[in-house]
Amino acid sequence: MVFWLGGRAGRDACKPAIFTCRPPGLSIGTRAGRRARFVGTLAGVSFPLLLLAKSLKLMAEIALLCLAGQALLGWLAGPGREGNAVYRLLRLMTAPLQRLVRRLSPRLVPDRHVPLATGALLLSLWLAASALKISLCLQIGLAACR
Repeated sequence: MVFWLGGRAGRDACKPAIFTCRPPGLSIGTRAGRRARFVGTLAGVSFPLLLLAKSLKLMAEIALLCLAGQALLGWLAGPGREGNAVYRLLRLMTAPLQRLVRRLSPRLVPDRHVPLATGALLLSLWLAASALKISLCLQIGLAACR
């Protein structure tokens, strides 16, 4: 991001700790200025990887919230939870993940522990995606991560 101080100091004056200066003779309105800003912001190949990390993180967050909502609603509704439409919707959203975890887990794992294993898998996926996003944001700059 490029900032200028207005007023008497002029457009090219800047404070090093707060503002960044543009290169001499390069105006943001010119084609070269826009290209320099575009390349500096996206940093080449890191942008698709950042998009992938953000997408994985978002999907893991949604699935974790659905799983947590299902657990909370099941605890509050008690035995009548199967008649609750919201509980059935949350169960429908988390069922594919729980089936995947059931297939990956050994037969010794009881069915009542599959939601906990699904939550642990989603939490580890969320942590990995968050770590990848943080490392990419530190490489390409925080302004490009917003």
